[in-house]
Amino acid sequence: MNTYIPSEIFQNIFFYISHNDIEFFYSFIFVNRQWCRNSMSFLWQNPFLFSSSPKIISSYIHFLDDGIKKELGILENEYQHPLFDYPAFLKEFNFKYVNRAISAWLSHKKNIFGSIDKGNANLALTSLFPKLIHRQFSQEFCKMLLTRSQHINNFIIEEESDSRIPSVDILCQAINSTTFNNLSRLENLTLAGNFNKSNILHSFGQVSRNLHSLKIIEDTQKGPSTKIITPMESMAAFITVQTKLTNFTLERCIYFTDILPALATQAATLTHMIFRNCWFRYNIIGNALSNLRVCKNLVSIKFQNCHALSNDILKPLSEAYYPKLENFEYSPQFWSYSEWDEFGRNLPNKELSSFLSFNGSNLKELKLGNIFHFCPELNDDVVSYGLNLRTLEVSMDHLENLFPILMSCTNLERLAVPKVSMTYRCDLDYLLPQIGRKMPTSLHHLDLRGWSLTPGGLKLFLNEFGKNIYFLAWNGTSSINKYSEVVSEYALNNGREIEKLHMQGACSDDNNENNPSVTRHAILVIN
Repeated sequence: MNTYIPSEIFQNIFFYISHNDIEFFYSFIFVNRQWCRNSMSFLWQNPFLFSSSPKIISSYIHFLDDGIKKELGILENEYQHPLFDYPAFLKEFNFKYVNRAISAWLSHKKNIFGSIDKGNANLALTSLFPKLIHRQFSQEFCKMLLTRSQHINNFIIEEESDSRIPSVDILCQAINSTTFNNLSRLENLTLAGNFNKSNILHSFGQVSRNLHSLKIIEDTQKGPSTKIITPMESMAAFITVQTKLTNFTLERCIYFTDILPALATQAATLTHMIFRNCWFRYNIIGNALSNLRVCKNLVSIKFQNCHALSNDILKPLSEAYYPKLENFEYSPQFWSYSEWDEFGRNLPNKELSSFLSFNGSNLKELKLGNIFHFCPELNDDVVSYGLNLRTLEVSMDHLENLFPILMSCTNLERLAVPKVSMTYRCDLDYLLPQIGRKMPTSLHHLDLRGWSLTPGGLKLFLNEFGKNIYFLAWNGTSSINKYSEVVSEYALNNGREIEKLHMQGACSDDNNENNPSVTRHAILVIN
């Protein structure tokens, strides 16, 4: 009887097993040779993610160039000959995790480098010797992985805060000194941190032109005074040469006008676009966002916690129509009171209203954050165009404004209404039953953080309207014990199981029950 199982079957089996359950995967090794090989190929797709043990690096030593091993004084006979071609299994390369494992291995092997034959070593044994060894070994190790790994589809380069870790420039040298054929299959690239990414973008741009996802994270932690880290011309040039880009994320960036025309060159394939914690006031010139009007295949547009994305900047998109758009997010962020004052004088209420009139009827997810509170006229737009919405997130201080939305958005599944002002008092015990009567039966996720709900109010809501609720969040007014009693009784009477009941800032007793300064964000997850 033929007992051969195709590798595709194993991959399908492994897909349904938690990738964090390493011991479970290792148990497959002892079944037979076929199970062993397939489980090993899975375990070694990204071994550095799960462990920085020196043993990880030791398993790769055999594959290093013999000349490098001799130069660094690495004795081949101290390491077992590997049973598998481990580098060939690698599918994700995370520069930070790889170098952490290298650091652990070098620390473990200090005695080896102390006995290097100076005649065979090009590096002088000085006080800088450990760092130089680390740098050279890291470069050669990365070169080996990139040369022998033919299936890398996810490449992550993050700046390491540990000063002992070599900078990313050694990776550029490794890439430039090896063949690029292996990186031509790369699908996902993430560049994050406070370093100039021009060189690495240039290196990847020579061969990695079939990316599906590109994520670039700069560093603007100090606000608009932050110096430019990566020249935008290099980012734009890299984006322009791509042929299959579908997902683009830009985070913590300023002065990025040049990127927008480059994104327009990806109009045929671009489907998801995220700007997160970006500064618009200091870089957008004229109608720069008009470049995005040609991206008609966009399914998702998200401006998350972006600064000063005001009416004049958003205007070019106000009449743009995206026939495939399903997700839209606009959540402004403010660096200072002066920025808030300026934004308050330039609210994009008309621009957002116009945008929703063109695209609202197709949306399945809409997140407007605080802007919904400051532009109440958007309430009518959501009522008019929100029939197909599955997810809605808006901020307000008067929950009565939510009632017409609940009655018109009859397909809602997830609703988040965070409270804007903590000084405004509202009796959620009274309003929540009204919400329950008007909310669609499809709604199962209700997030009301910032709004206070007593244990008694929770009991009434769950007993009458809790049948379809699987997630509920609110601000607690009592200890977690009182809410736990209510939820436990409801679960017992209705045959349901409590997955999670958590209250941040709560006490197990009632000492702070009536203390308004104690924040109690409560979350209930029930099956």
